[in-house]
Amino acid sequence: MANIGKASYIFYYVKDLKKSTQFYQDLLGLKVTFQREDEIAIFDAKNNLHHLKKSSTALDFICQTYPKKFTKLKSVRINGRNQSLDTNLSDGDVVEALFARKSDLRKIAHHCVID
Repeated sequence: MANIGKASYIFYYVKDLKKSTQFYQDLLGLKVTFQREDEIAIFDAKNNLHHLKKSSTALDFICQTYPKKFTKLKSVRINGRNQSLDTNLSDGDVVEALFARKSDLRKIAHHCVID
């Protein structure tokens, strides 16, 4: 009996996505379950995967990912570097939100619209 592994996501950068996808499907039996041209994949500090629109900023990510904690936001790191909240995110970025103990509602609350 063979052991079976399951990968939840794979990132690879190629020149011809359609041709490369076909190669990995034929070679490894890869099944593409999510792929949209208008979205990017972003990871949080715990390596959880989040999908956002291509034009999303760090603030968009924080509002969507931490709707109850965003008012305590101190700073944000993208790929290990401190960045401003209006930094545009790119496919594969790792975003780490650093929170304070107390809320500073004045600083950020008016920017987030929670559905």
